[in-house]
Amino acid sequence: MPPEPASTPLAAPRRIALAYAAFAGAWILLSDRALDLLFADGRLLGTLQTYKGGAFVALTSLLLYLALARDATRRHAAEAGLADSEERYRRLLDGVQEYAIYLLDQQGRVASWNRGAERVKGYCAEEILGRDFACFFPAEALAAGVPAARLAQAARDGQCADEDWRLRRDGGRFWASTVITALRDGRGAPAGYSVITRDITEQRLAARRLAEQEERFRVTFEQAAVGIAHVAPDGRWLRVNERLCAIVGYSREELLARRFQDLTHPDDLAADVAMLQRLLGGEATTYVREKRYLHRDGSVVWIELTVALCRGADGTPKFFVTVLQDISARKRIEAQAQAQLTMLEALYSGAAQLTGNLEVQALADGTARFCVERLGARLAWIGRAEPDGSLRLLTSAPAEFDYPRRIEVRWDDSSLGAGPTGIAIRSGRAQVVDDLGTAAAGRFSPWHALAQAAGLRTSAALPLIHRGEPFGALNLYAGEAGFFTPMRIELFQALANQLAGALAGATLYARLREQAGALERRVAERTAELAAANAALTQQAEQLADLYDRAPCGYHSLDAAGRYLRVNQTELDWLGYPREALLGQSFRALLGEASQRLFDESFACLKRTGRFSDLDLELRRADGTLLPVALSATAVIDAEGRFVATRSTVFDVTERKRAEALVRRLNAELAERAEVTEAANRELEAFTYTVSHDLRAPLRAMQGLSQALLEDYGPVLDATGREYAQRVLAAAERMDRLIQDLLVYSRLGWRELACTDLELAAVLAEARAQVLADPARRGAVVELVEPLPAVHANASLLRQVFVNLLENACKFVAPGARAAVRVWAERRDGRLRVWVEDAGIGIAPEHHERIFRVFERLHGIEQYPGTGIGLAIVRKAVERMGGSVGLASAPGAGSRFWVELPAPG
Repeated sequence: MPPEPASTPLAAPRRIALAYAAFAGAWILLSDRALDLLFADGRLLGTLQTYKGGAFVALTSLLLYLALARDATRRHAAEAGLADSEERYRRLLDGVQEYAIYLLDQQGRVASWNRGAERVKGYCAEEILGRDFACFFPAEALAAGVPAARLAQAARDGQCADEDWRLRRDGGRFWASTVITALRDGRGAPAGYSVITRDITEQRLAARRLAEQEERFRVTFEQAAVGIAHVAPDGRWLRVNERLCAIVGYSREELLARRFQDLTHPDDLAADVAMLQRLLGGEATTYVREKRYLHRDGSVVWIELTVALCRGADGTPKFFVTVLQDISARKRIEAQAQAQLTMLEALYSGAAQLTGNLEVQALADGTARFCVERLGARLAWIGRAEPDGSLRLLTSAPAEFDYPRRIEVRWDDSSLGAGPTGIAIRSGRAQVVDDLGTAAAGRFSPWHALAQAAGLRTSAALPLIHRGEPFGALNLYAGEAGFFTPMRIELFQALANQLAGALAGATLYARLREQAGALERRVAERTAELAAANAALTQQAEQLADLYDRAPCGYHSLDAAGRYLRVNQTELDWLGYPREALLGQSFRALLGEASQRLFDESFACLKRTGRFSDLDLELRRADGTLLPVALSATAVIDAEGRFVATRSTVFDVTERKRAEALVRRLNAELAERAEVTEAANRELEAFTYTVSHDLRAPLRAMQGLSQALLEDYGPVLDATGREYAQRVLAAAERMDRLIQDLLVYSRLGWRELACTDLELAAVLAEARAQVLADPARRGAVVELVEPLPAVHANASLLRQVFVNLLENACKFVAPGARAAVRVWAERRDGRLRVWVEDAGIGIAPEHHERIFRVFERLHGIEQYPGTGIGLAIVRKAVERMGGSVGLASAPGAGSRFWVELPAPG
């Protein structure tokens, strides 16, 4: 408020009047006394008295003029100063554009208005001065008496501050921060109120957006498909998601009470700590490595770990952000591939050994030992098929297993020939027993028990057949289930075929040697057979070599200096070099500078640890282009423990790199689309609020006034007037129901849904109770037929679907008929179909699709009331939950609506 002048408007006249009274009294008393003393002549004294009066009037007039002129000058100066002060104060207030600052009188009417108030509230001063400030409050605040309560609080406490909705001149709302201060004059009496209002809608929206962002981060953190954690610099788990708990088998509480060092495999801990120290020292910003964690049950879990350090504003390390992906399955596949490669190499060398031996017993002994020592079998024995149907044991390894000598096996079609070995010889196909503990009981149960007692779990019988003639069987046993994979069986059978040929050749050679003198004529024939057998062996050996050379991935071996010792054709084709150009050359020379550093570190690590996996490198082709590859290697150690060479696999990851780039691009596009979708959802939500509030408000007024008209003036109105009023009321109610249904249908298109496993029986029971609670449906029967299995859906939407279907089933019946509805469910290919069957009027087939569209009605509203949106809501809700809806119906035969949704799991 502008400052008041120092004196009141009556102060100056009061001083002048007092001065005049004092001067007049002194003049009269002193002048009369002086004349009496100086003049005794009464006539002269009268004349002087007359002159004295004139002099008094003249003198007092002069003095009064001088006093009034001086007072007027002072008053003018004071008024000019006051006007200047008020102008400066007005300019100060008008300069505050962000705040609405105005004064109220004691009755709450607007007494002043600054430009900030005009900008914030939309009123100019001429429009608002003198109006009650209650016009700034929305209807609900007026109904609650908020304006008067705010003034009363300010008068009582001196000030009232609040945040709430306010109205602008155009009716728009804004979120306002308001401070009302009670004013008092110089005597302490109430003098009105000052009000300061600021529009804080943007700040409120920003706070809401921040909360939404924090919620999205929480959901992303918790629902990510990989493990995510925050780890303190000392290794304590600070925050973990459910996926990480599932990977390592610990609950969240158990993990938060531990450090990552407690779960890290001892062999990986030192390297992990060293990498973290590099991050803490600022040498790197992030690192990615593969490591092992120890699961809660003691098993090993392979993890691809990505770590980044989060620092505070002052650069102090706060915590590590870690992303963990379970790669145990990939490691198992790599191990299987490496094992197959090892087996291929072993079979290749074994085949070479077979071609150089012509002694039956030596071949059998060597093959049995080879299967145990090189191919991973726990036990191997070879039986020879005799002409009488018996099977003679040729050899077994290792020698300490007496199991083959304690069993009796035949290969003919007898009871002793009904086992895997006899069947394999007779059928010519390998026979595998996956689990000796669960194999068929009977005559062979004691032998299976012996095998289990020896630590044997699974077995394979491989026929030794050469040119259609059975020689016997190669029997292999392993200590772990799943050892005999189809690939291994194929390789073992290839070895068995080579062995059969070699044994046939050795047998032939032995016979030739025994019959050398008497059977010279047949030597050439048998030699030819032997040559053919050797050719077959050579062919099979070449096939194995071709399998290595033409594998779908690159294979090579490097010596201790990193030079090529061996390389397959696949890798040569990728790189475009001839074999002689690479053999003896340094593998490092094919790498770019960055790949060279990475290979040097990994090659040194390979010599220490014996392996590395999935090293991302770029190899330079002969034409100068780069080939992205993933390199894995294991070390070959000699008998003295020295590093000799590598066994390396190379995978072309060009397509994977393209896919990763595509994934990054698609993720960026997805993020952009998510922002657009979120903006659209906000607009839809605002539109829905406007429709719900602004459209339904007049309808509620129509309903209320029509109802009041019928109740208060119904007796006065004639029949036509009452009918019109009832029609208005019914039309308003129908319009209100239509708006509600349209809002439900609109929200289905954009509102997020959370589907869970639900008890269908409980949902249907709630829907039935809601439908039958309507007095208009008294007498209707709704039967729920058990069983009603669980379903995966959204609870509120599913209940709305069945409420709509049950309401239609109860409504569309013939006049005077009693509604009877039956509900049951059935499983269909992992989904659940729920049927709602009624005995109503039915629907013609040509309308089956039409009734699911918005505003489609088959009957007049007078006959069957409704909005024409119910079934459209049903279809849209079911489709949002991942299901489908349909019906089977004919006129006069009732209807059977079905809803099909995913089953749990």
